Amino acid sequence: MIKDSKQGLHGKKEIEAFKRIKKIPKKNISLTSLVIKKIYPSLIENNFDEFSKAISKLQNIMGKYFNIFQNGMFSSSEVSNVLNFLRKENVSGYGQTSWGPTGFALFPNIKKAEEMRLKLKKRFSSCKNLEFIICSGKNSGADIQLL
Repeated sequence: MIKDSKQGLHGKKEIEAFKRIKKIPKKNISLTSLVIKKIYPSLIENNFDEFSKAISKLQNIMGKYFNIFQNGMFSSSEVSNVLNFLRKENVSGYGQTSWGPTGFALFPNIKKAEEMRLKLKKRFSSCKNLEFIICSGKNSGADIQLL
C-alpha cells in the first residue's frame, strides 16, 4: 500500500462528484469483458500475472472517468509518481483505492514486496507524506454477528 497522509475526495464533495461524473455506459463491454474474461478466471486459476495486468487495466479505464475530479488518473501526484515508477519497474498490478489518495501495488510474494518497499523508501525519501506498507488480502468472506 502507498499511503498518502492527505485525504481523498469524501462526504458532500464525493456525492457531488458522482452526480456530475460523465456517465459510464451501461453496456461498457470492455469493463464487463475484463471482469468476466480476465479478472474472475485469473482468480480461479490462481494466475497472479493475468490478474495483476487486468486490475491495472481496470484502474486505468476508471481513472479516465474520474480524472476531472482528481486532476489526473490518480488523486495524489506523489502517489501517481510512485505508480509510474512501479510501472517502469515492470510491476504489472497497481492502482488507487477508491478516490485515493492511497495507491496499491500487487506482488507475487512477500520477498518481492519487501524488496520493492525498500527501493521505494529510498527513491521517494523526500516525500514525507508517503508511507509504504506491506499488507495482504483477507481471503475470506465477511464475518457477521447478530446481536
